[in-house]
Amino acid sequence: MNQSKIAGVELSHPDKLIYPHAKVTKLDLAQYYHRHCERILPHLINRPLAILRCPQGQDQPCFYQKHTETLSKTISHVLVNEKSGLKEPHIVIKTEADLISLVQFGALELHTWGSLADNIDKPDRMVFDLDPGPNVEFGAIIEAAKILKAGLEALNLQSFVKTSGKKGLHIFVPLKRVHDWDTVKSFAKTMADSMAEIAPNQYVSTISKAKRTGKILIDYLRNERGATCVSAYSSRATAMASISVPLSWDELDQIKAGNVFDFSNIEQRLKNTEPWQDYFSIKQSLKLKA
Repeated sequence: MNQSKIAGVELSHPDKLIYPHAKVTKLDLAQYYHRHCERILPHLINRPLAILRCPQGQDQPCFYQKHTETLSKTISHVLVNEKSGLKEPHIVIKTEADLISLVQFGALELHTWGSLADNIDKPDRMVFDLDPGPNVEFGAIIEAAKILKAGLEALNLQSFVKTSGKKGLHIFVPLKRVHDWDTVKSFAKTMADSMAEIAPNQYVSTISKAKRTGKILIDYLRNERGATCVSAYSSRATAMASISVPLSWDELDQIKAGNVFDFSNIEQRLKNTEPWQDYFSIKQSLKLKA
């Protein structure tokens, strides 16, 4: 068996340490996605992507890419009308081989649009990124997530939580594809602004760094056309090769950090039942005021 060929994709330099500090090779990353493709592919396929490419490894210069130029011609795309007026080919993957091809091209992070390629102007989720400023304890982020969950439940909306793979948490709200981007963004902004108004010493809904120390940004701007959020089970370009991992709400109090899962413990973690097993079956829409 050719150890450098995964899902039919030949990996060049499979032993290259793409995470030097964590001792993770390109082959290790490809094999991780191969073992768990049934979990991660539903979050990725047929959805415009932006990838963070680090061709020389995590500790060398990296860059974001959303168009298919310089990638394999086998990787699919969707033509997207951009602000320039041009239609540009955005990355879309359809198979495990496509996913492994992105690893071959040095992709260490996989970020997804909030809509599918067949109707990019109707999002199928709403996202909140709980991003802590300096001097914020992780327990405060957990508390913010619970408050947001309760607020969504009061509006009959079910939500799901995952680690960001870095400092914070992400809250995903699956939606029917009936609303446009402006509607979803406006709804999310109202939720974020409400938290900032009720507890201004704890939360902010504006990006300004000057206002962030000791506070948590309730970032609703992931709900714009073209905005992305790191996919569930994607690796992150961090020294220890952390991974963004779905959680159950019941286990949230036991989580110690947004980067608690990485290549040292992900296999043990993924022996557990999928905590988001109902995510793709939820059919809900925003209750809008007349």
